[in-house]
Amino acid sequence: MNRNLLYGAVLVLAVSLLVGSGGFSAVSADRGVGAAVAADERAYLGIQDRTPAEGTVAGEPITLLEVTDNFPADVDLDSVRLTDAQAPIALRSGSLELDPSGDVTATCTAPTDGTETVSIRLRASGAGVEMALNRQIAVDCSPAALDPADITFYGCGKAHVGAPDATLDSGLDVTLVGVNGGGVTETADTVTAADRSTAGPKGKSIGLAVPSEGLVVTNPNYDFDADDCSGAAAGTPAEGIPGDPRDTLDGATSSEE
Repeated sequence: MNRNLLYGAVLVLAVSLLVGSGGFSAVSADRGVGAAVAADERAYLGIQDRTPAEGTVAGEPITLLEVTDNFPADVDLDSVRLTDAQAPIALRSGSLELDPSGDVTATCTAPTDGTETVSIRLRASGAGVEMALNRQIAVDCSPAALDPADITFYGCGKAHVGAPDATLDSGLDVTLVGVNGGGVTETADTVTAADRSTAGPKGKSIGLAVPSEGLVVTNPNYDFDADDCSGAAAGTPAEGIPGDPRDTLDGATSSEE
């Protein structure tokens, strides 16, 4: 066999093993070698789709990808972003440490008509290697039965649930999330049609969760930086914002970077 052809075949095989077989992307090593390659879970940087990813608007996070570092050296995802500004989801993090694997997760921000395809751009780096990957993921986001706007907060105390009576007739179990002395507290309560107000949380209210709906909302009156109620009057309500209370609950989310 021609020696040059043999070397070329070995190089193509080595580069292909970096990110496997799937959607094409780019890879470079510290010697300046660049090539069009593909990605899947069997590669040095394993990418496994969790598709279709199904969730509920303002509900619990959905997993889009599982990424595994199969390199001899540590590799992390430096950047994870959506390439479509109109995507019906928001990523929970703009980067990801792989130890040795990690999940790229998101929350649904708008309902979809069946499944919808979103595009994600990932950049990873480690000792002597950098790579960029483009993946397309199918997502299916259902509308929430209970709208985040149905929940209002009065200062940093009680919350009010404005859902229809039918939703509350049998009692709606909620979890109040607060901060007290630097720690996060969770207080269970049941809201009924007769009394739509929740109990007060232990400490200052930072949000509320409705486990049966997979819904988590943040109290907009609470200032996380100042650990204060931002001067909001106790009698002035503010609508809950989908997401967060600081990732203390399974349904908590964080905004896309």
